[in-house]
Amino acid sequence: MLFIRRGARYVFIRSGQIDELTEYLVTHFKGKVRSFESGWTEVQEFQSLIFITPTGLDKTRVGDAEKIVMVPCESSRLCAEIFNTPARTLVEQIHLGPGTLIIRVAGNGEQLEQELGDTYTAESMKLDEAISAGEVDDTVILFTNTSLSKVISIHELIRMPLLVRQPSLILYRDLRKQGAHLITQSLKDKQWYEMRINIFDAADHYEVHYERLQAVLSELDTGMILGEMWTRDHALALMSVLAYQVRLFTLEPPVKIKRVLMGLEYNRLGKRFVDMDLYYRNRKVGKNDKNVRKTRSESRIELRDDLYRQLSPETMEQLRRLEAPIETE
Repeated sequence: MLFIRRGARYVFIRSGQIDELTEYLVTHFKGKVRSFESGWTEVQEFQSLIFITPTGLDKTRVGDAEKIVMVPCESSRLCAEIFNTPARTLVEQIHLGPGTLIIRVAGNGEQLEQELGDTYTAESMKLDEAISAGEVDDTVILFTNTSLSKVISIHELIRMPLLVRQPSLILYRDLRKQGAHLITQSLKDKQWYEMRINIFDAADHYEVHYERLQAVLSELDTGMILGEMWTRDHALALMSVLAYQVRLFTLEPPVKIKRVLMGLEYNRLGKRFVDMDLYYRNRKVGKNDKNVRKTRSESRIELRDDLYRQLSPETMEQLRRLEAPIETE
């Protein structure tokens, strides 16, 4: 699981030819003109969010930007290419803003926010204010409950961002060493969930269904597989069946994992082609347990579709490829 990752670099460029510079960034760097919110959501790690402001300002801020351009390349390459081409005549000054670190937490993040505030010189402020106030040797720390392996929108951030007076690279190395402490600091009981998933398939396609499960858990950044083995599952009284068991270590509650498994049990035609039973604390988690389904009438197709909406196109294609040979059996 990813607990912490770096975010985009913010670049402030003062220019007397804002439209011409914007066109250059769009044409030569495949940049996209965006609003602050959409630009922040789309820009990825090691990419750049450019704020183009007028000349004559003492301190450039996000609110001064007449154009905001999301550029899919690192700020160092961007600055070098501008300086080494005629485009440098479009630029009065380039100023790098603070770095960004995004931390995934469990719970509301209050305890971790307080701990970081006590450990480092940090100020709590709105995101645009933190970017505006920060300098090149500062870092904006953001908190979220969602997976760091996917695109994160502004609306998925929790707590108020922290502006820390430390360079992002040094802070990243420091916080990375703390590992799981970061994500568990906000857990009420400071404990993870350990669960068992039993896979049973009468058609004996265990390898296919294990790969499907592994692909989804990896995509959703759900947790860590601690081990796997063949076991006996007592599906009915006085009768046991052979099943392949996966031990999962996760922050997600059992009802959420159960919902994921139910989405994996059915093929695209709505036919159930595998059983994936979930056990937590030696108790089988049932499909009718509270909060597993959105409504009692939620169908198997709706469960599968809801799961697939959370996956990337690449993972969906991988699942289709795995399922194709067995879905009509």
